[in-house]
Order: sequence, then structure tokens, then C-alpha cells
Amino acid sequence: MDFLLFLGRLHVVALHLPIGLVLAAVALDLAARRPQHRALAPASPFLWGGTAITAIGTALLGYAHYLEGGFAGNAVVLHMALGTSLAVLSTVGWLLRARHGTLKRRLETGLAVVLLVLVVLTGHQGGKLTHGSEYLVEFAPAPIRALAGLPPRRPPVAELAKAEIFLDVIQPMLASNCTRCHGAERRRNGLSLADHDAVQRGGETGPVVVPGDPAASELLRRVMLPPDHEDFMPAEGATPLTAAQTGLIAWWIELGAPDQGRLAEFDISGVETDLRAALGLDGASGPLLPVEIQSIMADPVLVERLSDAGFSVRQVSMQDPRLIVSLSHERDSDFIRDRLDALLAAPDQIVELRLRSSGIDDGMLAAVGELTNLTHLYLDNNAITDAGLTRLENLENLVYLNLVGNAGITDEAAGSLSRLPRLERLFVWNTSMTAGAGELALLRPSLTVDTGVAAP
Repeated sequence: MDFLLFLGRLHVVALHLPIGLVLAAVALDLAARRPQHRALAPASPFLWGGTAITAIGTALLGYAHYLEGGFAGNAVVLHMALGTSLAVLSTVGWLLRARHGTLKRRLETGLAVVLLVLVVLTGHQGGKLTHGSEYLVEFAPAPIRALAGLPPRRPPVAELAKAEIFLDVIQPMLASNCTRCHGAERRRNGLSLADHDAVQRGGETGPVVVPGDPAASELLRRVMLPPDHEDFMPAEGATPLTAAQTGLIAWWIELGAPDQGRLAEFDISGVETDLRAALGLDGASGPLLPVEIQSIMADPVLVERLSDAGFSVRQVSMQDPRLIVSLSHERDSDFIRDRLDALLAAPDQIVELRLRSSGIDDGMLAAVGELTNLTHLYLDNNAITDAGLTRLENLENLVYLNLVGNAGITDEAAGSLSRLPRLERLFVWNTSMTAGAGELALLRPSLTVDTGVAAP
């Protein structure tokens, strides 16, 4: 079976032979109609014979290649049907030529036209399988795209805030680096990354993206492996993703892998530089440089220690090795209590900490309060009270604090929160804070307090 699959891979090499021979046979027949070139006519049956033999051989190799799997949709069925038709008609043309030498002009012209059309259509469907359904007309004018049943191309992003998180940021990366093998038509291991729904469905081995959990997302693991690892993706010589691109995918997954939403709706403080580069803004329209040239790596020992403790860890950007740390998924309070000390191994390097729904209580905030370089802290949906917030008063660099869903936060917390000198955004939905929000507005006019209630 393996040998048959090996032969099937030769399909992509052999297919050029019948294409070239069909064009040569048609050109020779047209030339032989002229009196000065009639001496070429005896070569026609031999050329048609070569066309038939190579078309049949290429079709058989195509069937062997199909056995490998990973192909789905109408394109593969149509490609096989057209390729078979090309082989059959080439053989018919050969047999007629071999018997009659020359054909009636109408039959000759009709056969030539049909074969040329089949060559174009078969090649087009094959191209869809290897390069994606939009490859041929990706840069075509709008009328041609419309004839192909495709929507107009998305216009270039002019403003960072207006870019769509999936359509403008994530999908172009996947299309450029991944859909050659994991597209709508060619789905290696049953996986398509052609659109958001396909990404969420995953492949034969299950989901490849776990919303909110980069560490458990197989897609991210594969693209971050060393290039010489057998599981590294993309394979087969495709261009690897850069550190900036993998960082953006990790950020997107951590946000919950949303399918829509403009960047203005998300916190992009840790990835703004990479987003601008990916979108070609501020003069960064060219391809990102390889990771070996651009990246400044975080301490691998520290990253491994935090990962072993159960945290998901990534650095802020290629040029910024400071760390963004979060729980890989929801944990209970006993789990987090035993592991918070691991955070103290990097008190100066962690700038963003995400402890959503992790069972954090007031006593556990003592360790968090020692991370003095924190700028962003997510403590939503825990068991924190006003007393616990006093442990955070040393966080002089904190600009963002999320306390959503902590019922123990009341108006009494206003005093502690007002003592965070750089705090700019505070979220207190579904807490017991009411009048305290107004008090904070008076104490700190530059602080935006989001209570989840629209202003009158």
C-alpha cells in the first residue's frame, strides 16, 4: 500500500506531460493544415499516442494519490471526472488518428476544442485542491471574482481599531501558511482551516483550538514546535509562521478564539506592535522577518517552570520578553493555592496575569501583590472581597483591573482602588459596588470605571 501511495505522489509531476502533449498535438494539427507544413501530418498519430498514454498514466497516478486521503468536496470529484474524460478522449483521438491518419476538419476541430477546455478545467480543479479555491482569482478584478462566485476582496485595513480580529488578522495567516494542506477542498487528517467554523470543528483527532486555552490547543502546539520536529506545522516546505504570528494566534485563542469583533473591542496592549505589522500598518507592509532575526526570547527555564506549575505562558512580543501568564483552564482553589509561589520566581517579568474563575480568595492575593511590574490583572469570577484588595496596593504599574463577578467587592473598595496610582480601566460588573463607582470618579477623574450599566 505504501508503494502505491508513493506512486500517487508522482501525480503532481506527471500531470505536466499530457498538458504539454495536448497543446503540442493541437498546434501540430493546425500547422499541418497549411500546404507548406503538410509534411508534419504523419507525426500526428505518434503525438496523439503520447498524449493518450501520458493522460491515462497521470489519471491512474491521480487515483493512487486520492487513496492517501485528505481530499474532500466537489473539487476532487470534478477533478477526477475531468481527468478521466481527458484520458478517454485523448485515447479516442489517438485511435482515430492511427486508423485514418487525418480526420475530417470539423471532427478534428471539435476534438481539439474539447481537449483544450478539459485541460484548462482539469488543471483549475487540481489547482483548487493544492492552492485553495481562490488561488487563481485571488487578485482578479471584481467582475471576474463575481463570475467565479466569490465575494469582493476585503479592502486593506487603514485603521487598527477597525480591523476584524479573525477575518483581517487570523484568517490571512492561516490562508498563507496552512490551507495548502488544510483548506476547504484538501483536508489532511480531516482538518480544514479555511474559515472559522472549520477551525472550531477540528479534524480526525478532535479540536485543534480550545477557546481560552492556548496550552491545550493543538494548532498552537504544532506551529511552535522546532522546525525539525516530526509534528511541526506547516509541513512540506510551506513557510513557517513567525514568532509574532504565533503570538497573535495565542492571544486570539486566549480571548476565546472569537469569530468576529473589531480590535477596538479587545485589549491589544500586549500585541499592538505585532498587529500593526501583520496588517501592514505604519510602514510595516512587508513580510515579517524570520524569528531568528527578530525575536528576543524569554528565559526558557522560567517559562518551563511556570508551565510545569500549570500556567499558560507567552511573551509580550518578539521584541519584549516580558511575560503574559494565565491559567490554562479553570482550576479550583486548592490547585491555585499550591502553585502561586511559582509566580514569585518572576516578580519583575510578569506584566499580565489572568486568573479568571480560578478560586482565588483574599489570602492568595498576597503573592499577586508582589508582582510589582504588573500592568494588567484579570481576577474576574473569583471570591475576592474588599479586604483582599488592600494586598494589591503595591501594584504601582497596574493600568487595567478586572473584578467582574466578585460579589464581595463593595463600595468600601473605593479607597484601596484609588491608591493604585496608574490605574486607567476598572471593571466591576456583577459586584456589590454601586455608589463607590461614583466616588472613584471623583477621587480619580482619569479612571474609567465600567459597571456594566450604560450611562443615562
